[in-house]
Amino acid sequence: MKVIGRARYGDEPEAAVQFATLMGHFGQVTNVVSFLFSLFGFSFVVQSFGIKRALRLFPALLLLAALGSTFVQGNLWILFGAIATLKAMTYSLNEPAKELMYVPTTDAIKFKAKAWIDVLGMRAMKAMGSAITHTGRNDPTLLVRYGSVPTILISLALLGISVLIGKQFEDLMSSGKVIGDVDRTPDDVERSQEVNEEILLELDLKEEVITPQHSKKDGR
Repeated sequence: MKVIGRARYGDEPEAAVQFATLMGHFGQVTNVVSFLFSLFGFSFVVQSFGIKRALRLFPALLLLAALGSTFVQGNLWILFGAIATLKAMTYSLNEPAKELMYVPTTDAIKFKAKAWIDVLGMRAMKAMGSAITHTGRNDPTLLVRYGSVPTILISLALLGISVLIGKQFEDLMSSGKVIGDVDRTPDDVERSQEVNEEILLELDLKEEVITPQHSKKDGR
């Protein structure tokens, strides 16, 4: 968006002011949408659709934005709306949903996973994005046309991973298992199941995940 914005305003004396105004509005829109969705939208989405479907929402929006930018090339305001929405959803939906995935893990596993994601994974993706942007900085149309390809591939991969992770999360929560804890006793597992049931109830997943497990117990 920044490359297309600079290309649109050109090298005129007032271009820098216009571009700064554009980025100022971008920050305002992103923060307002993020705040409102955090306040009213996240709980509604999780309770209405469940955590595993909430995980899929951001990759789906990313895929739609990448496909839309491919077919509607060079439209600054469509890119403005799409990127502002995606950035807001990152802070207000994707990050909180991702943090919930650490519930059935030990602190050591959480630390190692976050270290890899935040330090290696995130920086590698930012470096790749910067390299693509730098390559197409002189031709915004070419940047949008071919820069969308890795975005589409990454969003498809992220969508598939979110489906798998959501299923594994539900299985772990219903079984009471904790990743990384090899010294758990049956009493520890039972206590974890009780805590997980309360969490799933708050996420409106109790009927979907816990009821089948209770049915098996009643049938013994």
